[in-house]
Amino acid sequence: MNISPYFSASLRQRVNEDMTMRRLAVKTQISYIRGINKLCEHLKHPVETTTQEELRGFQLFMVNHGASGITVNATLTALKFLFQITLDKPELIARICQVTVARKLPVVLSLEEAKRFMSCATHPKCQASAAKRWLAARQTELLPVDYYHAVFILPQPISELAYYNKSVMYGLLLKAAAKTLLTIGTDTKHLGARLGVTFVLHTWGSAMIHHPHVHGIIPGGGLCQASVCWATSGIGLFISLYPSSRYRELSIGCSG
Repeated sequence: MNISPYFSASLRQRVNEDMTMRRLAVKTQISYIRGINKLCEHLKHPVETTTQEELRGFQLFMVNHGASGITVNATLTALKFLFQITLDKPELIARICQVTVARKLPVVLSLEEAKRFMSCATHPKCQASAAKRWLAARQTELLPVDYYHAVFILPQPISELAYYNKSVMYGLLLKAAAKTLLTIGTDTKHLGARLGVTFVLHTWGSAMIHHPHVHGIIPGGGLCQASVCWATSGIGLFISLYPSSRYRELSIGCSG
């Protein structure tokens, strides 16, 4: 990354200090520096003198030049940090809002694909040899239906807290994921049935950094409320609609 001449060394130092004080992840720090650098290159003058209209024009420039929604949002997050924290000018960024990013459909797994997915846990990076016996037992429980793969990720600030409180935070993550799925499943607007799910907790990512997340293998259906019939989810979808914000709040706020 080539640093813009309009991104002064003193400002870079101040931004780095602010990020260090908040113990932001290295990847986050790099993303913030890159986003601020983009604004400097666009404005061709120091960002300390930026106006609201210039920020609006910069966002419009990114959208019109084909930047993806993820790139736009990452850049705007960096600018919010710059103006709210480092420069203490929150009014400049108050009217800037992130763009909507299309959400991908859930991954649909066949019975055989679900078995292959579960078998990946025998990889040395994931599990030890004892996992083979656990996998063999779980595979006997698979039903002859489509399966879905869902991932619950611990937000970065909480992830840092979990590093020093592993047993408590990992337990809460598993409980929150289970509570969210069970609540969605019993909601008649979605499936109206009792779900089953197999969870696998991963505490480190493929890059070998602390990244707590839960993989869930979910059958495409569940027992109706009276437990006398099987309710099947829609073809190609685990639920008919993406869950509303109240389910996201549930997954974050569940404590037992």
